[in-house]
Amino acid sequence: MTTMVRMQAFLGLMESVSRAQTASQVYEAALDCVSQALDVERAAILLFDPDGVMRFKAWRGLSERYRNAVEGHTPWRPETRDAKPVVIVDIANDTSLGSLRDVVLEEGVRALAFVPLQSQGRLLGKLMLYHPEPHADTPEALREAMAVADQIALAIDRRRAADDVRGLGELLGNLMRGILAGVLFMDTSGKARYVNPSFTGIFGLDAERDVLGRECREVIDAVGAKVAEGAEGAEGAEHLRAASDAVRASGGVQELELKLKDGRVLEVTFSSMSAANAAGGCLVQVVDVTPRRRLEAQLLQAQKMESIGRLAGGVAHDFNNLLTAVIGYVDLVASTLPDRSEEQAQLRTALDAAEQASALTRQLLTFARRQPVQPAAQDLGAILERLAPMLRHLLPANIVLLRPAANGPAWVFADPGQLEQLLVNLVLNARDAMPDGGTLTLAVHGDRLRDVDAVRLEVRDTGVGMDQDNVRHAFEPFYTTKGMGRGTGLGLATVYGIVQQCGGDITIDSAPGKGTAFHVLLPRHEAPEQTRTLLRGDLPEGRETVLLVEDDEPVRSLVAMMLRRLGYKALTAENADAALRHAKDHRGAIHLLLTDIVMPGMGGHELAVRMRMTHPGLRVLLMSGYTPSTSQGGETGDAFLAKPFAIDLLARRVRETLGAPAESGAAAR
Repeated sequence: MTTMVRMQAFLGLMESVSRAQTASQVYEAALDCVSQALDVERAAILLFDPDGVMRFKAWRGLSERYRNAVEGHTPWRPETRDAKPVVIVDIANDTSLGSLRDVVLEEGVRALAFVPLQSQGRLLGKLMLYHPEPHADTPEALREAMAVADQIALAIDRRRAADDVRGLGELLGNLMRGILAGVLFMDTSGKARYVNPSFTGIFGLDAERDVLGRECREVIDAVGAKVAEGAEGAEGAEHLRAASDAVRASGGVQELELKLKDGRVLEVTFSSMSAANAAGGCLVQVVDVTPRRRLEAQLLQAQKMESIGRLAGGVAHDFNNLLTAVIGYVDLVASTLPDRSEEQAQLRTALDAAEQASALTRQLLTFARRQPVQPAAQDLGAILERLAPMLRHLLPANIVLLRPAANGPAWVFADPGQLEQLLVNLVLNARDAMPDGGTLTLAVHGDRLRDVDAVRLEVRDTGVGMDQDNVRHAFEPFYTTKGMGRGTGLGLATVYGIVQQCGGDITIDSAPGKGTAFHVLLPRHEAPEQTRTLLRGDLPEGRETVLLVEDDEPVRSLVAMMLRRLGYKALTAENADAALRHAKDHRGAIHLLLTDIVMPGMGGHELAVRMRMTHPGLRVLLMSGYTPSTSQGGETGDAFLAKPFAIDLLARRVRETLGAPAESGAAAR
């Protein structure tokens, strides 16, 4: 074979490789080169797969039976270095093929050669040359076969590299198309060469018309038309252009924040590509940070509400201690005055005011999330009536509040704090929907819900209204149509959760410019049985010993006086340590521990545990300005007395906790 013929074969191979669209086309071109350069008709190319097994990739003149039988057989491993050709001159007289010899002979092959395909020190596979008769290659023929194999290995390596590059390009393209950040690349001449869909989507541009191939200033002008302003009130396009010019002039990174005319906030980064790419250029990255800012605002609002809630809870706790003393002492004094006297009536008026203050603290505790869910029969109309003054204070003077009278009691089964929270959230939502004033109607009606009697609360405003898309999303958490910083998106979601927990339903009737009406339907509940008001002479009494632990001195003195009036022997302690000393020194039995939950040092729960160690069977009655939750601990069965309280409630709760028959008498007089 002349050198000219071999060179023509190599050139044909390289040309075929450059045109090939697939690896199979490269392998077929390689076998054409073998046939032309080495004058061998039967040949095969086998390559190592990822598992290190030799597999047929292309072949000429070989049956499927033969390929299946010999595939995987090779004198080398993938890690073999500097492999040399292996030639079998006459297979019939050679034993190196072992059990495969008969298979090879049946294929009509009497001589063959294994020629390694090596590139850049790596063994890719082998080129197989087959002869129908015994054949001994000369050293020159082997060198020619090695030269052909090297060219084939080089072609395969190039094809693999091209496939890797194309695969990497496709991967990067998919990544760039999939990421949320907008990306724009400009070359050193200032022309846009690449833009991803996020970039064009953020600014509402067309990639072909507005970006690709355009000068930097043209692209910036198109972007600037969508921008409201840049930092320090500068025009958006001017600010973008200045950042671009600074990066192109001196490299580095330029960052700025832009606000679009539709209210979205963008973070834009200009960075030089010269350090990573000899071709240079400028990379522009744009991130829409509006969702992040919204979440940050919601987190800040939640943290602020948590802080306010803790403060409100603390205030309510201390206020309840004060109200306990006020209500208790006024009640005791009123009980000593003649019935229907002017002085007693005045004190009863003071007691009513104190009870209203107690209701206010319950609302504060609900707001502070210190009030657990305690569903009971509630008159929705009465709750609305009680909350009306507070709701009026939530509304500006240009909003008229209408409250049509309810048609009789509207009993539902729900937690009163949750009903109050539901009302407040709906009223606040209506207020925000009427920035220029209007009318807010709160009404309670009878209705039907899933074929049962129901109570319907209607909250109707004359505000801006909502389209159907906003109505569909209204109850989703964090969904809000209010501007940045004006809403958490949790108000209506909370309302929806409360309604669902009560077994009810809520619907919205709204249209743009027509106002909004929320209809809350709750199953009607039976009216509770009327409890008989105890007369002073009917208060249950006792003769047991009660250990009273309270850190607030006025409350401690008051409750001790009440207990003694009811006939009990009262031992008092200002804290848990003093209570443990009393329990140790007291000679007789202690039947009841009446203790505040929240005290400096050891709290009421821990004190109860310590006391039970030395006083088995001790009954415990916990009291607090907070309402207890399961997270506060305490043994199952521990009774609770919420502050503030009067003597009648104390009398009943102590007797219930002791579990003994009540003795009625004149001890409270």
